Amino acid sequence: MIKVIAFDMGGVLITEKDISLSPLENEIERTFGRNNSDEEFVNNLSYLKKSKDQILRKAKKIIFKLYEIKYPNLFNEIKNINPDIKICIATNHITAIKEYIEKSFDMNLINNVFISAEMHVSKPDVLFYKKILQELQCEPHELLFVDDRAENTSSAESLGIQTILLNKESNLLDEIKKCI
Repeated sequence: MIKVIAFDMGGVLITEKDISLSPLENEIERTFGRNNSDEEFVNNLSYLKKSKDQILRKAKKIIFKLYEIKYPNLFNEIKNINPDIKICIATNHITAIKEYIEKSFDMNLINNVFISAEMHVSKPDVLFYKKILQELQCEPHELLFVDDRAENTSSAESLGIQTILLNKESNLLDEIKKCI
């Protein structure tokens, strides 16, 4: 029985707005993703000759400028189906995403937020999922992991975690209903 649903951010919970970014913003945004720490993220951008604070401030502005919630009522709809299900976010990102999550989602509905830069490991490394299972104190078969990248769902499945590989044609809530 599923007790926890963990959602990826990019491509699952959020989409990117169709807006233009400056060349500097494009450079920074292209480095979002598999970061095991904010330091790694900043080091990958060292060629920009900007300070860590400058890069992280700019990254946070880009996050708020670029991202948009895909399913504003998703967590409420899940809780209406099963109020006991725990909801988590599990994303490969820098820590600045946490502020976006806290301002964009109802944190009363979210039990945990797992960010690769805070965990010092990123998907698809199985250690990412093991840390989530340990923190949640649940068995792999009790976790449903939703992602839009096959390498991430495959890695989770290798541990016995149930997954949904989301594609553009998928209706996320319908897919979740099939599993819970």
